[in-house]
Order: sequence, then structure tokens, then C-alpha cells
Amino acid sequence: MNTAIVIVSMALYLSLLFGIAAFIDRRKTLAVLLSSSPYIYSLSLAVYCTGWTYFGSVGRAASGNLDFLTIYLGPTIIAVTMPVVYKKMLRISKSLKINTVSDFITTRYGKGIATGNLVALLTVLGIVPYIALQIRAISLGYQAITAFDTPTHTNPLPLFRDPALYLTALLGLFTVLFATRRIATSEKNAGLVVTIAFESLIKLLAFLLVGLVVTFYAFEPGIDGQLSDIERYFSKANAELSTEYFSWFAMMVFSALAFLMLPRQFEMGIVENDNEGQLHKAAWLFPLYLLLINLFVVPIAAAGNKWLPDQNSELYILALPLKFDMPGLALFTFIGGFSAATGMIIVSTVALSRMLSNNILIPAFIRHERLKQLFPAENRIPIYTRRISIMAILALAFLYYRFLSGKYSLVSIGLISFAAVSQFAVSAIGGMYWKQANKRGAIGGLIAGFFIWFYILLLPSFVSPEGIKAFEAALASMGLSFLSPLQFMGMSDVSPIGIAFFWSMLLNVGLFVVLSLRYKPDLSEVNQAEIFTQIFKYGSAVEQSVVWKGSVKVRDVRQLLERFLGKHQTDAIIRQFVYRYNDISMIDDSPADARLVNYAEKSLAAVIGSSSARLLISSIAREEKITLDEVVEILKESQELIRLNKELRRASEQLQNATTELQKANKRLREQDERKDEFLYTVTHELRTPLTAIKSLVEILCDNQDLPDDVRQQYLVTISRETDRMSRLIAQVLDLENFESGKHKLEIDKFNISEVIQECIHSLEEIFNQKNIVVRTDLARLPEIWGDRDRITQVILNLLSNAIKYCSPEKGEILISGYVIDNQIKINISDNGPGVKPELRQVIFEKFYQAPNQTIRKPKGSGLGLAISKKIIQLHRGRIWVEDSDQLSGARFCITLPIHYQHHD
Repeated sequence: MNTAIVIVSMALYLSLLFGIAAFIDRRKTLAVLLSSSPYIYSLSLAVYCTGWTYFGSVGRAASGNLDFLTIYLGPTIIAVTMPVVYKKMLRISKSLKINTVSDFITTRYGKGIATGNLVALLTVLGIVPYIALQIRAISLGYQAITAFDTPTHTNPLPLFRDPALYLTALLGLFTVLFATRRIATSEKNAGLVVTIAFESLIKLLAFLLVGLVVTFYAFEPGIDGQLSDIERYFSKANAELSTEYFSWFAMMVFSALAFLMLPRQFEMGIVENDNEGQLHKAAWLFPLYLLLINLFVVPIAAAGNKWLPDQNSELYILALPLKFDMPGLALFTFIGGFSAATGMIIVSTVALSRMLSNNILIPAFIRHERLKQLFPAENRIPIYTRRISIMAILALAFLYYRFLSGKYSLVSIGLISFAAVSQFAVSAIGGMYWKQANKRGAIGGLIAGFFIWFYILLLPSFVSPEGIKAFEAALASMGLSFLSPLQFMGMSDVSPIGIAFFWSMLLNVGLFVVLSLRYKPDLSEVNQAEIFTQIFKYGSAVEQSVVWKGSVKVRDVRQLLERFLGKHQTDAIIRQFVYRYNDISMIDDSPADARLVNYAEKSLAAVIGSSSARLLISSIAREEKITLDEVVEILKESQELIRLNKELRRASEQLQNATTELQKANKRLREQDERKDEFLYTVTHELRTPLTAIKSLVEILCDNQDLPDDVRQQYLVTISRETDRMSRLIAQVLDLENFESGKHKLEIDKFNISEVIQECIHSLEEIFNQKNIVVRTDLARLPEIWGDRDRITQVILNLLSNAIKYCSPEKGEILISGYVIDNQIKINISDNGPGVKPELRQVIFEKFYQAPNQTIRKPKGSGLGLAISKKIIQLHRGRIWVEDSDQLSGARFCITLPIHYQHHD
């Protein structure tokens, strides 16, 4: 492929990364939204999948070995336990403002400068080869896709012709621009997080795409043909898969522990996470990502062995698309590998630079006045030291790539780094769960573990094969051949990674336990042990607890913060502190409250690390030793204050809720009172109308004794009808009162509701005929039900009477249907009248209704029938409502009644 196209593509991709990071950082709302997403968080954790994953896994699989899977099984096991171990590590780090692996270990074991120096230097020693691996992966990929001269270890490319040189410089520039702009490292770097998540998505899509194309293009047609090709690959490449089960186990454990301790994973998983809830989704999203990115490793390896037997197997993923004349796919695949490598380089460099800056460079500036003079603005020292560290780390990685990385495959270099950082897990995890663990045990175990790691795994890369042979011969001549790094302690049948795992972990754990039991921890370690091991017990009380006792002025604390954080940020910290503890005196000459000193130290720790922060505080204050009992008491007091605050807040919320409920109840009472007035008005109006008619007709009859008999008879019939009307209204009111008070008892019996409906239709038949109303029924075979037959009859008659009243006057039509649904009988009574407006569908069933909007009232003549019908149906554990009819043009009243009704007195 044309070299210019590849270079332009790489430049455009890097520009895109710059653009994404800058865009997110400028939009705070979007930054918070994206960086708080569990999906973005899970994708950022996929920085674990580097150029080693992209190229090295295929190369390893091409040899017929499936042990590359152990590198993903280990993190999968850790991922599913994220809400346990990872959550505790996250809680500790956030509570104590810890931002690096070295700070985590240093804080646990007394915040000593020596401990921080040791951990930082050992981390750099272990991770630099891994960064060099990424540089080599990109360089190999570039050479493969551009058909560039392939260098060898003995004949490397000239320095200024090596594309890795310019790539390393560009990545250093990117990291400096977007990872060292802010002083406070406790703030989330949303731009970086989203950029890494984007890179993880790109490398996954590229790997899946090339895998799909290779699987269905490079093999014989059909699934059977593809499977047979893969089977032939295994039998030809390696007739018998590796049986080094111990090495498999070692690789799996190393990868699991490395996932916890790798600086890039700590950066993305702990430092950039401020929401523990994200862990629950990441516990399955991240393993899913690992599964997907390994889905096509074996098919690609098998296809490469079939079509490209003489090529470097680590480059199969690029060479296969080129083989089948797919330059576009090859370019996209290269960009995917480029993403995998650059993401790791950027994040690892950020984390390592912070370690070097916090634990080595800043303490050196604090202790040596001449170094301070190099940077008069002390608040810029953390930024400058990180930038210097970034360039130094990338320079070391490039040198390792140029002179040493060619001796190993990508997988081998990755395993060397995994074995290194896994050594930290002993002191870190042990410190979280074992109170007696102390600094001597942690340091002794780390030194022993790293010595074995260096001796067995890293030393051979620094010495030529001839030098190793000479060294082994010298050992044999002294009778010490069992100390040979290639067959340490006689373990000649175990791989170097297995040997290193066994002896490094044995000595690390052994010395950690023995020295911790042999020596007593000092008071500062005991205090930290209490917090680390009991973090869930004390919870957020740790952030408000005071673990410092001594004397210092407020002015000195303020000046110290301004020196390293600047005046603006110092003012913000002081404001936050005063807001939290509003009873604290902040007069410059007054003694600083211990909480202020503690708060200042944690604020500094977020910027320059725990050991440097402790060194600075010690430089201005005379500190007294604080005992474990005092620490525990302080923590308990803080915990009690938090508990009381929570209870007070809860009581306030309960009072507010009670007030709201009282307001609602008062509103309901007013509405009930208004409805009562409306009800009384309606009833008196309904009674007054027939009474007025009766009184008028009686007066006419009394005053006119000579009225004709037919007129006298008509008046008497009217008086009788109006009297019946009054009786019905009074009966309805009494019925309603009985239903409301619970005095009315249903007479429960078994009956056929189809017969009830037919009887109701028959009783109203004369009215139907008079009004020219057509009645149709669609009653399925309805089962018998239990209920009050007379009351159900009353409801059916009431609904039919309403339907008659509102039917079309020209040609009325009523449809009655019934069927069984969900162990209930449903009865529908539809008419072809004007229907019921949506805003009245609840109102018409109310008994005390008076609308605030006088245009919405019960329709004239609705009376109390529907309110009584609703009560009857509710007593039967049923429902009644009105809706638009889908068969006629008017309303449809619906009733549901349970088939198996159980009445409760």
C-alpha cells in the first residue's frame, strides 16, 4: 500500500483523537454525561487489550497454542467480582485521594518516601518493556502494510528512518497536551476517558470485521469446509496442544493480578471512576468485550497458516487482507491495531509519569533548594515534573524497542510486564484485608519477587545468548547449575513464566507474611490499616475523620497550599472546608484545626501523592503521634456525626412528606365539602321540582271542585308519577348512604348473567318499541357467577335506561355483548348516541361533583344511578367505566365481574 496514504491515515486518526478529547473537555455537561456512563467506563477498561491482543494473540494461536486465552480469563474472573474487591479498592482510593498504584501501597504502609520511590521505580522497570511492545507492534504493522524494509535485531532501521521515532514523539505530545493541563488529578479527565473508549470501539470493530471477512473468504465454502480447515490447522501446527498446565495457571493468575495492578487499569478503573454503580454493568460488559475481541483469533491464525505459511504470524491480521487484495480492509485493520497500541501508551504513560512525579521528582524539589530555583512558580512543579516524566518514559521505551524488544515475541514481552506488576498485588490486596501487614513485609516481599522476576525473565533480554551460556557454564563449574535462569531450581520442564510465577510469588508472599508477623507496625501504619481494612464500616466518615495531631498556624497551611496549588485553587479548597465545618476559625494567626491540616494534606495528595503531601505537611508542622485508639475514636465520632446528619435529614424529609400529605388531605376535605354542597343542592333541587308540581296540582284540585273528571284524573296520575319520582330519588339517596357506610349487605347467590340481561331487555321492551330502538345481543356462552342478582339487575337496568335516553332519536340502536376474559365476565352496553366526552368519563360516576370549570358538569338527568352502579360493581370486586364504542357511534359502558367471587363481610 502507498506509504503516503498510511501516513495520512495515521495523522488523520491522531487528529481525530485530539478533536474528540478537546471537544469533550470544552463541553462540561456532555463530559459529565459521557464519562459517567457505564458503557463508556467499560470501553475505557478495554485499554487492557493492547497491540499484544491485536497482533500477539494471533501469533500465539498460529503456533497451535491456546494459552493466549489465559490472558483474558484472569481479568474476566476479576471483572465478575468487581462489586467486591474492585469496589473496596475504589472506595479506599476515593476516600484517601489516591491516584496511583504507588500511592495506594505507600499510603497503606505509612506514606514513606522510600516506599514510594521503590514502588515507582519497580513499576517503571516492569512497564517500560510493555510500552516498547506497543511501539514495536505499530512499527511492525506499518512495515507490513507499506512493504517497508523489515528490520531485524542485528540490522535495525536507521534511527531517523524508523517511523516509531516520530510516532513516539507524537504520542508524547498528545499525552502532554491532554493529560497534564490540570493540576488536580482528582478531577476526571473526561476527554481522555472518552477518547480511550472510542479507541476501544475502533479496535473491536476492526478485529471483528477482518475476522468475518477472513472466516468467510479464506476457507472453503460452507461451515463444514471452514471447520475442517481449522481442524487441519490445529493438527498440522501442533498435533498435541500444550500440556504445561502449570504455566497456563501461572499466566491466568498473573493476568488477573495484573488487571488490578497495571497502571493503565488503575487509571481508567479507579482514578477516572467516581461512581461505584458503574462496576455492576462493567462486571458483564467488560468480559463481553474480551469475548468478542477473541472471537476470530483462531480462524485468523488458521487462515494465515494456510495462505501465508512463510510470513510472521503476528502480522497475519494485516497480511491476509493484502493477500486477498483488500487494501481498504487492511488499512482499517492497521488503524485498529494502531488504536490498541496508542491507547495503552497514552494511559500507561500518564499513570507512570504521575508515579515518578509524585514519588521521586517532587520530593526531590521539596528537599533541594537548588532544584526549586529551576521553577520559581512552585504551583507549576507538578505539571512540569509530569511532562518531564512522560518524555523520559517514552524515551526509555523507545530505547528498549530499538535495542532489546526484537529478542522476544509480542506475547513474551507482555507476559514479562504482567509478571512484574503482579508482584504489587501481594502488598496491595494483603493490605486491604490483613491489619497486621506492615511496611517491612511489603518491601521485603516486593524486593524478593522483583529479583526473581528480573533474574528469570528480564535478564536474558539484556545478555546475548552466548553470554547466557557462559553464565550457565560458570554456575555449573561451581556446582550451582540449579541457579540457571533458564532452569531455576531444576525446573527444566516448566516454562520460564511458570518458574518465575512459582518462585517470585512464593518469596513475595512468604516474606510479606513472615516479616509482618516478625515486626510490629508503627503507629502510622496501624492507623492506615484500620482505615484500609474497615473502609466499608466507616464509609464516608473516613473523608471527615482527623488522623493528625500537632500544632501549626492557619497562615502556614494556606501558604503551603498556595505554593503548590496556586491561589485560586487554594481559595476554593478553603471555601469548601469552611462550608463543611462552619464553626472553624480561619484567622491567619490562630492555630490550625486538625481537620484543616488533614483536609489540606488530602488536597495535596490528590495533586502530588500521599508521600509528598505528608513530607510537605511535616515541613511546616510539629506533629505528635496519634494512637490507634484515637484514630478509631475519631472515625467513630465522624461516623456518628454522619449517622446523626442522615437521621436529621431523614426526619426533615418525613416532616416535609407529612406536611405534603396534610395539604393533600386538606385539599381533599375542601373538595368533599364542595361536593357535599353540590350534592345537597342537587337533591333539594330534584325534590323541589316534583314537590312544586304536586303542591300546584293539589291546590288546583282543592280550589276547583267542578273540574271535569278526565282533567281531575290526569292531575291525580301526574301527582302519583311525581310521588314515585320522589320515592325513587329518596331510595337512591338511602342506597348511596348504605353503600358508603357499609350497612348494605349483598345477598350472594349463584345465577346466570345471560338470563339477567334477557330479563332486563324484556322488562324494557315496551319502551324500546315506543322509541323505535333496535336492541342486538352478542352474548357468548357465559358461565354462572356468584353475586347479588337483584343488584346486578339494577345496574343493567340503569345502563340500559341511560342508553335509551341518549340513543339517536331517529333510529336508535343498542348493542349488548358479553364474553369471558382472564377469569372475568365482561359486559358491554353500547348505543349510537352522542357519546361521552373524555373529560366527563370519570365525572359521571361521581356523587358529590362540582367542577371548578362550570362548563364541565354532569350531564342533565344523570342523577345518582351511575354512582350507585359503580358502588355495586366495586362491592362485587369488579370495574365499571365508559369509552368510545368501536361498533356504534356513541358510548360504550363496560362492566367486569369476577367469575369466582368471594364476598368478605
